[in-house]
Amino acid sequence: MIDVDAWMNDDGGDCVEVEGLGTVAIRPMTAAEIDSCQKKGKAKAAALKCDDNTATTLEMIALTVSHPDTGKPLFPDGAGSLMRVPMVRLAPLIEAVSACNGFGEDVETLAGKSPGTESV
Repeated sequence: MIDVDAWMNDDGGDCVEVEGLGTVAIRPMTAAEIDSCQKKGKAKAAALKCDDNTATTLEMIALTVSHPDTGKPLFPDGAGSLMRVPMVRLAPLIEAVSACNGFGEDVETLAGKSPGTESV
């Protein structure tokens, strides 16, 4: 028998090891949350001095990554705090969030493209 209610309400979050950060909890985003992150990213991009996709990706990470024991967000200040993280450290976190949300290895799918990879 198919249990649609259980399927719709399971957050399916994962605890994963992120290089340089340790074990973090990552929960999948809903379609509404993705839309909200896109709107926030677009609104914050100019202030963060980055493109919309970079700001959106960072908002998605801030929304979904938390401490595995307390459940508290690791990046409560959103995209702004993550803009200061070097890409070499941020890339494994982007990949983990992407994988948890079903985007697999295609990290560019998360918000259109990965931070720091935009053309000049």
